[in-house]
Amino acid sequence: MTNNLFPTFAINGTKLNGTSQVTASDVHDLVATALELQKQIFISILAGASFLFMVGVVFLFLLKRNNAKPNPDKPRRNAIIRRGTYGLLYLSTALVFATALSTTETAGALQFASRATSSSSILMHAGRTIQVLQWMAFGFSTLFTMTVPILVAPGIVQTLKEIV
Repeated sequence: MTNNLFPTFAINGTKLNGTSQVTASDVHDLVATALELQKQIFISILAGASFLFMVGVVFLFLLKRNNAKPNPDKPRRNAIIRRGTYGLLYLSTALVFATALSTTETAGALQFASRATSSSSILMHAGRTIQVLQWMAFGFSTLFTMTVPILVAPGIVQTLKEIV
């Protein structure tokens, strides 16, 4: 992977830039750290958050159906489904927040580490596109989770039909 990103190191192995000399192992260490974070941390947290969100949406449909036809013989079922819906959606939103924040902080740390070491002339810059996309995902997840109480309110559908 390092050879594809930095082809001059594949040929020479070292590069002289100003007064500092950068070796291929310096480049390889930075790229390896970034890839390890990407594979092991970010992807698994996002996959867990999306799984919890999908299960929360299924619970939301069950809650809406249970509110439409309540069963007086099973009052705990509604409470369990409601708690499950809110818990899964809030946990999903928290994981998306953790992923977005960790991406921003890690990119800043890698940028600082590449700038702070005087022996390295490799400058890493934080990619803004992925950070913006992850913060947008957090915003949409938060917005959806905050509107769930409105969606499951018993009279909201009837009120919306009257308005329209």
